[in-house]
Amino acid sequence: GIFEIDVLREGEPMHELATPAGTPNPIVVGSRIVTALDARNRELAASPLEYVGPESVFLGIATGGDFYNRFPTAFHIVGTRRYSPERSYDEVRDEIAALIRRATGIAPNEDSGPLRIVFRLQKVKDGYRISADAPIAQAVSEAYRLVNGRRLRPGGSSVVADGPLFVNEAGVTAVCHGPSGRGAHADIEWIDLDELVRIAREYVVAALLYLR
Repeated sequence: GIFEIDVLREGEPMHELATPAGTPNPIVVGSRIVTALDARNRELAASPLEYVGPESVFLGIATGGDFYNRFPTAFHIVGTRRYSPERSYDEVRDEIAALIRRATGIAPNEDSGPLRIVFRLQKVKDGYRISADAPIAQAVSEAYRLVNGRRLRPGGSSVVADGPLFVNEAGVTAVCHGPSGRGAHADIEWIDLDELVRIAREYVVAALLYLR
C-alpha cells in the first residue's frame, strides 16, 4: 500500500520570532512519525519471508516548511508498506494509524487541538502464494530449463504486478515471470533486445507445455 501522512497546523505561516511560545511544530511532530516508521521497518527486517524477504515500510518523501525562518504549517510523508499474503489491508492500515498515535499522542483523522494528522493508505494489491507444484508453475519452470539450459529455482517477488488480480480476484492460478530490465523507476528504463527474444521464447514454450 501507499501511505500519505500530513501533519497540519491551523493558521498562516509566520516568522519564527512572531510565533507564540509552545506552538507545536509540524516538522518536529512529523519527524517522530518518520522515526517510528523507520523503527517498524527495522522490526520487520528481522523476520524475512520465504523467497521474498521481509515485509517493509519505505519512506520516499518527507518534507515540510517553505522558508528557513518561517514557522511551518505542514509536514508531508509518503511511502510504501509492503505486507505478506497472510496480512490484510485493514490490518496494515490500523497498524500504521496506531503507530502514528503512539508516536505523537494524536489520533489520525480526528481534530486534535492545534495540530491534526491526516492519514491515508491507498491499497495497491494484496499478495498471494501458489504451490511450486501448480501446473502453471511447472510449465514455466520447464520452459525456462528448455530455453536457457538450466533449472529455475522457485522464488517470489515483493514487486507489485498483476498476478494478484488473477489469483485473488478471479481465482486463476498465476505466476509472475518476465525479462530482466534496467533502470526501474529511473528517468530511463530499458530491456535489451536479446532479453526480449529470450523471454518470448519462454512464454511460447510455457504456453505449449501448459496447454498440452
